[in-house]
Amino acid sequence: MLTPEEHKSTKLLAFGDSLTSGFIYSPQQAWAGLLAQKLGLELICHSYNGLTTAEILSLVAQAPLPPGQLACLMGGSNDLAWAPGPDIFQQALGHIDRAVSLLRQAGMTVFLGIPTPVSGDAHFDRALQKWRAILLEYGQEQRLPLLDFYTCLSGPDHEPCFLDGLHPNLDGHRLMAEYALGVVRGYLAQNPKPAA
Repeated sequence: MLTPEEHKSTKLLAFGDSLTSGFIYSPQQAWAGLLAQKLGLELICHSYNGLTTAEILSLVAQAPLPPGQLACLMGGSNDLAWAPGPDIFQQALGHIDRAVSLLRQAGMTVFLGIPTPVSGDAHFDRALQKWRAILLEYGQEQRLPLLDFYTCLSGPDHEPCFLDGLHPNLDGHRLMAEYALGVVRGYLAQNPKPAA
């Protein structure tokens, strides 16, 4: 759990698609719910199966954003799967950037997630690798702490952590939560005040 010295947050807001909502599991069983539990925070889940980055941005724009809280934001897989095209990466990044801006303007500390890999679809996975590279560059430019779930669950050793080659199972979500816990605690130890 977070100590008062680490942060004064009481809530973790999670914005995303099925990779965050849990798909067939409850949000409390998915990585964000497990992370909130480990941090001693209340999970406020604004994540639903099938959302694109445009729809995630809409949720951010409409949700109450209490200042001083933690927010996790992750999307892009559905954009790449459903609307591939030459401009899709730029469009998705624009939505992510606007969502990050809204969260930061509300006085929240934002952690940006990078979607997990896929197996059995090399073309889709190459697109996800490109999306990861774009998010890594964006995160560095914006000084955002990144939750690199692509790397976290990459490799043949992690194939048993997926339900269907795309969605993590309970073991996958537990690994993601443990990884995210390290990132969040490390960031907050170095940045004890909420990011503006």
